[in-house]
Amino acid sequence: MMYYINKMKLTNYYIKYKSSHNNKYLVNTLTGKINVIQDNLYEDFTRIENGELNIHNKSLDFFIQNQYLCNDRDEFNLINFAFEKFQKHIQKHLAIFLYITYDCNLMCTYCNYKYIDEGKNTMSEIKIDYAFEAIAKLIKDSEQEEITFILFGGEPFLNKNKEILFSFLDKYSRFKLQNSSKKHKLITFTNGIEIPLFITKHIDYLRIFDSIYITLGGSKLSHNRARIFPNNKGSYDFVINGVNKLLTENIPVWLVFNSSKSNVNELADINSLIKLNKWDQCCSFLGCCVSRIKSRGMIGIIETYTEQELIYDVSRLIEEKQIDQSLFNFEDMRILKNIERLFLLPDENKDFHQFYGCGNRINQYSFTPDGKIYPCSPSAGKEKYFIGEFYPSFSIKNEHGHLWTYNNVFHLEKCKTCSMAFLCAGGCQYSAREKMHNEKKENYIPDCMDAVQIVYAYIEAVEKNINITNSETIYERL
Repeated sequence: MMYYINKMKLTNYYIKYKSSHNNKYLVNTLTGKINVIQDNLYEDFTRIENGELNIHNKSLDFFIQNQYLCNDRDEFNLINFAFEKFQKHIQKHLAIFLYITYDCNLMCTYCNYKYIDEGKNTMSEIKIDYAFEAIAKLIKDSEQEEITFILFGGEPFLNKNKEILFSFLDKYSRFKLQNSSKKHKLITFTNGIEIPLFITKHIDYLRIFDSIYITLGGSKLSHNRARIFPNNKGSYDFVINGVNKLLTENIPVWLVFNSSKSNVNELADINSLIKLNKWDQCCSFLGCCVSRIKSRGMIGIIETYTEQELIYDVSRLIEEKQIDQSLFNFEDMRILKNIERLFLLPDENKDFHQFYGCGNRINQYSFTPDGKIYPCSPSAGKEKYFIGEFYPSFSIKNEHGHLWTYNNVFHLEKCKTCSMAFLCAGGCQYSAREKMHNEKKENYIPDCMDAVQIVYAYIEAVEKNINITNSETIYERL
């Protein structure tokens, strides 16, 4: 219910929290104001929430000054101003995921792409040409100043596909020269197994990459249970060898660890591995990016690991001195990233606001071996989600894309009155569609992430002087 005091309403966009250290917080999730308040203000604010009108004048002045109490017109103007800043920022960067192959030398137990048609595994040289032509059309006359290419898979570094890989890298280098007014970055995700073969004979091609991400499944035992060859043997030793070879050649490397409730303690094993191999003393070792296992409605994956759970678990590991927080980056926590921007940026530069659950239909495309274009990496290969094609001709199907862009904080009923609207913005579009099994925009139900609980977890970590590093590496400004 909305209450008005002296023609001022209580904004929807706030969080009230009493921490375990008995500190009392008010956070305005529209303006970015963060107030640690005394008991009297906390109590008066609770009275306003309960509809009481007899509030101390000093308290009213404080709530009005910090825009917890506001009028509709001022709030509307604040939202529009934030949206204009958001649009200018997000339109400057383009991310292109390129799947030159779905083929892989492993049979990981949790692979996201088991559903892919085996007959559509690898791009041809002609398709690579068409992909770059399509990308050139996407950026022509656009405001995008920066392009990040993410070489994905499947496994990009397969010796049997090396000529296709080299063709891609040659064409990328030419594309970069032809579009020198833009800033470019090229990264790739690999299991690292066949990397030594490329280092021995084709090191110059590896140096084209700005960084290489290699997935590690935790301890040797856990890795060898999940990341297995077709003969069921583990791949751990091959991965470690690949990392060592790259670092010896001073090629920038990130480790990638997919965390869950059941394996998060193995961050301590990775910490020990890094120290044992002295990777942390190598300037080309960038750290370990920690992602979360998410079900996204996928059959067989029932364990979704929430951001707040990961924050609490990482805080415990840091407190117990099992991990060195400087070695790990938790950039996969999308809500935490926005929360940190709200808390850490100076007042004059608080551009934390989000209006779409993700920017995928705004500034990201995935190009797959079958010649189709998809809005994001998880949706790649699922034909019901394709939004266009680059081969045999380039087209973007707006009626498909509209299903993604329509769902934002202005159109979603749940978001219109949600205190976390500008930090969450409706959650992952792909995940929501997979869970509700319905493509019609009018039936869309956002995949909410209980973002308020993530704020609570963040505050508890901060009060323990724990920094959950959340730096952007894939979508960072160049």
